[in-house]
Amino acid sequence: MAWERMRRLHDKLNYLHELEKLKNFSWEEWRKRFMKFMNHKKSRVTDLFRKMDADNDGAVPRDDFIDGILKTKFPTSRLEMGTVADIFDRNQDGYIDYQEFIAALRPDWERKGPLTDAELIEDEVQKQVSKCTCRQKFRVHQVGEGKYRFGDSQKLRLVRILRSTVMVRVGGGWVALDEFLVKNDPCRELLTN
Repeated sequence: MAWERMRRLHDKLNYLHELEKLKNFSWEEWRKRFMKFMNHKKSRVTDLFRKMDADNDGAVPRDDFIDGILKTKFPTSRLEMGTVADIFDRNQDGYIDYQEFIAALRPDWERKGPLTDAELIEDEVQKQVSKCTCRQKFRVHQVGEGKYRFGDSQKLRLVRILRSTVMVRVGGGWVALDEFLVKNDPCRELLTN
């Protein structure tokens, strides 16, 4: 009984410390810490949201959202996350939707409508290249719209979207970007063998 009482007292003390920290809570400081944490993990916040959004409806229930952030091992507490969830859930409907999530984390972001093909291609190229695990990252240089140089090669490659897949011009045909990278990115070759 003494151990149980001691544990409850310890939990209550931790709770009081968390409440004290929340008195000085700064959204801007939390946002910067979280974005730095995500960049350090080389993760995109959009990918994190998609992971939490199990049914792909663009909205995550408040409790699932809090659990999802806590699972990333970001240094925060459930109590602090309750305050943060209030900021994300601007319309107070109990759900954090994608628009609210991105707009809160990136105040300069505003939805401009559908992305252009060039923006979609650049987004997919960056996403695929970020999967490189080499010490010296696989380099990709965009030379012009739809024109890229991959790795150390000086060869200019055309890149476009065909049936919602990003394709790279190789020889006389086209190959999917991920297949192209498997053949040209050294760390991907090791992973597939």
